[in-house]
This record gives sequence, structure tokens and C-alpha cells, in this order.
Amino acid sequence: LNQLDSYFFQIPIADAKAFLRTQDGSQQILVMLDDYRRANLAAARIREAISGLPGASDLLVQPWTEVGEYPGLIKMMESIYNYIFVVVAVLGAFIITNILMMVVLERKKEIGILKAMGLRRRDVLGMFLAEGALMGAIGSGIGAVLGLVLCYVMSIYGLDFSAAMGSLNMPIDPIFYTRFELMNGLNMFLLGFFVSILMSISPSRRAATMNAVDAIKSVA
Repeated sequence: LNQLDSYFFQIPIADAKAFLRTQDGSQQILVMLDDYRRANLAAARIREAISGLPGASDLLVQPWTEVGEYPGLIKMMESIYNYIFVVVAVLGAFIITNILMMVVLERKKEIGILKAMGLRRRDVLGMFLAEGALMGAIGSGIGAVLGLVLCYVMSIYGLDFSAAMGSLNMPIDPIFYTRFELMNGLNMFLLGFFVSILMSISPSRRAATMNAVDAIKSVA
């Protein structure tokens, strides 16, 4: 790799020890974890374990999130993810509200007739809330399934960032793989479902507070 060839070279370990005068010691110890998200916890435990050793104050323990360009890259990726999440959530919430508002207006006469026949406010409110919940359940279910399928495919084939990472001096694989977890799909489904119910409250209240006579006359 060009990135590695520009910054690293290989020599026999015996020559390296003689050159650095480390004898049988080491300058660095690399600890690999099964779960990269536990890096900070592992670093804290290592600091605690070596705190009583002679010369511990001269030792530096760093998780991968604090080395080189990683912190800035992680913050940038988190900011982009959060921005996309907020935009999609707000857009979805407005779409749900607008659809239900249109449904209420289109069924104005029907609502007026039902209320004239004795249907109570809470019944109308419950009817439209149930419709919003059903809409949210279907949409969130489809989105969660498609998201899980895409995540599974990317966990196998990955996403190639070679072009974007060409200027970064980091010896890491430019192909990123997602973590496939069913719990993430369930969380996204529940989030979409509850947001749908929340955004259904305003249109449902509008339908429930309609005057029966005015609703019938407005579309007569």
C-alpha cells in the first residue's frame, strides 16, 4: 500500500531492538478487542492495572479513538449521521401529518354524519389515531426490513471509501463493513411507530373537534 510504504519500513526485530536499545522490552503494546466499542473501557482497565507498576507515570494508554486523525474523523461521521437522521425524521413526521390532514379534509362529510349519528369526540379521535398508528406500523415495518436487508448486504460486501480516504494517512482498510444487528431494526421500527402516533395527534384532534353541522354543510 502506498500509504504504508510512505511511512513505514521493515527490519529484523533483533536490529530494531539494538537500534532502539530496548533489549528484551517493547516500546508499544497493541491490544486487539473483539468489540471496537469497548476500547475506552479497556483503556481505563489497563490504566488501572498498571497504575501501581514502577514507571507507570511514563506509560501512555490510548484507545484507537484518541490516536492520530481518528477523533476528527469520528466526530465528522457522527455529525453527518445525526444531521441525516434529524432531516429524515422531520421529513417523515411532516409527511405523516400532511397525509392525515388530507384524510381529515377528504372525509369531512363522513365525520360530520358520524358525529350527527352520535359518535363521540373520543371515538373520532381514537379512529384517526388508530389510522395513524396503522400507517406508521406499515411504513416503519417496511423501512426496518429494507434497512436490515441493506445492512446485511453491506456487512458482507462493505462500502468502498478508497477515493474519499486517499489523502488520509491511516493504515486502515478503506472498505467499511456495517454491523448487522436485529435489535437496531427493532429500535428503528419502534421509533417510527411512536413518531407516527405522536404526529397523528394534531389531525385527530382537529377531526374530533369538528362541528357536525358545519362539516356536513362545508362539502354539500
